[in-house]
Amino acid sequence: MREDVCNRLEEFGCTPSTIESTKFLLVCGGDLLAGLSDEKLWSDDDLDCFFRDGICVLPRQGTEIDEVLRMERVAPYQQKIHVLPYDMPNSVSSTLVRHLLKNGGSADSNPSSFVDLDVLDYIYCHGLYDTRYSD
Repeated sequence: MREDVCNRLEEFGCTPSTIESTKFLLVCGGDLLAGLSDEKLWSDDDLDCFFRDGICVLPRQGTEIDEVLRMERVAPYQQKIHVLPYDMPNSVSSTLVRHLLKNGGSADSNPSSFVDLDVLDYIYCHGLYDTRYSD
């Protein structure tokens, strides 16, 4: 993944030294960060990759970030976890959007979800989550 992004940066004219010094941070919700502790879903190599440069975490309702940071598989990476400050609860969930789309629901009609129309178009055009535009 990093190699693909680096190749793309090179296409835009970035110098090799700029690309080498570039950091790539995963941005995720606190619920996903908690899920990284599941050994059945994520290998140690996965964690090393995700945390290589760091992770920015958006707090989620129902997920206690302080508890997540103390989880056995997450705790060793605390120095690389940046919890973002927030003024309002973040109730948009990509998991919910995937579930709605995969099961025939419409994310743009669900008042608890907000998905940019360009993102929805991309999802449908590429058949992500078993979706396709209807004829």
